[in-house]
Amino acid sequence: MCDRLLLLCDGMTMYFGKAQETSLNYFASIGYNCPENYNPGDYFIDLISQDNRSSAAETESVTRIKHISEVYRDNEATILKSLTSAHESSALSGTHSLTYSLTHSLTYSLTYSLTQVSTIFVLLT
Repeated sequence: MCDRLLLLCDGMTMYFGKAQETSLNYFASIGYNCPENYNPGDYFIDLISQDNRSSAAETESVTRIKHISEVYRDNEATILKSLTSAHESSALSGTHSLTYSLTHSLTYSLTYSLTQVSTIFVLLT
């Protein structure tokens, strides 16, 4: 069994985090519930794969994939923006490090200088 799961589609991240219950909970939270007694790996493959069996199926799958990608990207951007905003307002100077664990177990490590906040290094671990 793997610890972490990275789901990519057309070069876009659909999910990155813990592989077991956390991935199922994440997709359920954005409206994609894995059916009971269904293999989660098969479900994720179906969820992020383009269906070319018909024009309608293709349109629906492309729309779904775009939605999953946008939700993931927006969640990440919102978290990073809130982290940097909170620390930009700090009166401290010098270099600071912050580690933040996302709800679906992504961990960001941010290191930045408060005098030059424009330089932020994000390390996915």
